[in-house]
Amino acid sequence: MTAVGIDSMTYMRVGRTTFKAPLGVAVEVNDYASFKADYTRITTKLLAEHSISSKRKALKSYRIFSITDKKNADSFINSFADSIQQYVKMLYVCHSVIPPKKISQIYCYRGSKIITPIECINLLSSSYPHCIAWSFLKDFPNMSESSIFVDSFDGEETKAWEQIKSNPNLHIFPAGDECNALISTADLLTRYIDVTIRNKQSELGTKDLTAKFGSVGIQSCFENFHGLTIPKFLDTLSEITPDTSKSIDISAKLKHPCFFVVSSHYVKKEKEIIESTQLYDTLTNQAFDNDGCVKFFNLDETANELKKIKDGDIVVTVGDKAYETMEYLLNDVGLVNAKIIKSRDLLAR
Repeated sequence: MTAVGIDSMTYMRVGRTTFKAPLGVAVEVNDYASFKADYTRITTKLLAEHSISSKRKALKSYRIFSITDKKNADSFINSFADSIQQYVKMLYVCHSVIPPKKISQIYCYRGSKIITPIECINLLSSSYPHCIAWSFLKDFPNMSESSIFVDSFDGEETKAWEQIKSNPNLHIFPAGDECNALISTADLLTRYIDVTIRNKQSELGTKDLTAKFGSVGIQSCFENFHGLTIPKFLDTLSEITPDTSKSIDISAKLKHPCFFVVSSHYVKKEKEIIESTQLYDTLTNQAFDNDGCVKFFNLDETANELKKIKDGDIVVTVGDKAYETMEYLLNDVGLVNAKIIKSRDLLAR
């Protein structure tokens, strides 16, 4: 069964003014299980060749650039694109540019509010993975039977979300680029576009440039790419900008098993601290092995968060306070049949 991985980033260039645009890809492969094995072999080899140390099985481009110098990170990204391309069936590249001189205002919330182009870009940047999923499924309706793996996102409900949320094969992965091989590939190839355009001193391209598919922008990144590369300029703003002020609820689409991290909030920025530890290495690797995801549990929204925990999920607690809270909620109250494990016990295994 074919599978598709989706991720995005904010493309940014700073000069006399700051240019921002959401950019992302959908990567299609023939079979996820075999692709995951190829991905693991390739990344293991490239990490060794570039003298990059990482204990995580799924690689996030941001982290690659944070643990080695820019030149080496660029080289790793380029080598990954060269090595992985033979296993990619199709690469669907999306971006959205709103020229303020041509479009000075955008109507959203069913026409009740007007926002500026930069406000619109900021909204799209945080929710773009679902926009790519919608566009991809719209252009390739036969792919609705494939597994669609989407990195988690934030945003308000859109017409695009309404059209895809009932797809039973749509799965959303918090920390997807750190626990899923296909979403990680989407993340790395999106970064590859960014790096290539920068190094070629080219431009992302407007709708006209993308349509002409000349030697600039996105096409210049994939002149020798093995798989089918399809550029898509997403300018159907009425579909992908907020339709209501209600936040998109991903609960029903969350990929399971999910490893929920519940911290005790003893220190500030606890989430960022945990994400840099051996515990997080272990959790993301277990999620990778089990085709699941990792999500931080928000104790400030306990009622809503509890709805996301399903039978078979793993709740990992950091600190005694977190353990006591989840022991009460899950075992004493008996909400779901999820396993609770202390972080120190998980690391001792």
